[in-house]
Amino acid sequence: MLLGAIVFAVVAAAIAVVVAAWPRAEDAEWRLDPSFAPRPSSTEIPIVVREQACASGALATDRMEVDVAYSASVVAIGITVKPLGGDQDCQGVETPYVVQLREPLGDRELVDANARTP
Repeated sequence: MLLGAIVFAVVAAAIAVVVAAWPRAEDAEWRLDPSFAPRPSSTEIPIVVREQACASGALATDRMEVDVAYSASVVAIGITVKPLGGDQDCQGVETPYVVQLREPLGDRELVDANARTP
């Protein structure tokens, strides 16, 4: 019984260290793909994502989390990106991505949920 408690404590401590060292997702900025003009019937929104951390030219596709909030007047898209670990060069790469809406855009405004306003 005591051995089991010790093993559990060691494993829990190891997991805590790994989780603390793992990079947390950071807010990213996005803009509409310049070739796209939203229509009321749009359910696919092509965007271009720019992460805040340096990534040595790597696309953020596999590290992104997307959150979409709907209201009567706005569809707010929030993107976060888990940064790469270690030293990275800053190359300003943007990642193309298509956000799937669960309902048509309608007459609502598309906004960046992470945008900072003065």
